[in-house]
Amino acid sequence: MGTDRLCPTTKQYSRSSFQFISEKLLLKKGLEDALMGYITGKKKATELAHLIWQRIVQKGDNVVDATCGNGYDTLALLKMVADESGKGRVSGMDIQSCALENTSSLLDESLNANERELVELFHLCHSRMEDVIPEGIFLRLVVFNLGYLPGGDKSDNYSARKDITSFGICM
Repeated sequence: MGTDRLCPTTKQYSRSSFQFISEKLLLKKGLEDALMGYITGKKKATELAHLIWQRIVQKGDNVVDATCGNGYDTLALLKMVADESGKGRVSGMDIQSCALENTSSLLDESLNANERELVELFHLCHSRMEDVIPEGIFLRLVVFNLGYLPGGDKSDNYSARKDITSFGICM
């Protein structure tokens, strides 16, 4: 029922499709408990996010982690999309080199060589993702965990304007 809301030309979901996803797919698949766990402080926001992502992405999908941080979301996304065919891909980016180093180390420790090849990391601001994502690639999901890298340099001057630019690119 939700696939008829995918625009065949742009390969993008309409606003009503997002409503469909939230009302039909997410809530009917048991996210109520996870949501209540988050509201009551028993679950972290990232746990809830990962549960939602699991219901959106499929094996073989292309996804983007627009703010790699320490790499935990990048790793979680790869586990969701990686398959034997090698079609599932994660593009990760961060403006802080230490974030990419942390992400790369986590991936190297956690993945086998074949899985590791499915992740490409870029040292750039997410507002420039158009520079590294090939044109014509359908992205199932682009995730942002906005804020400062835990333990990272807080002198970086983040801009809401860059965030809004990035969101526009993803639409």
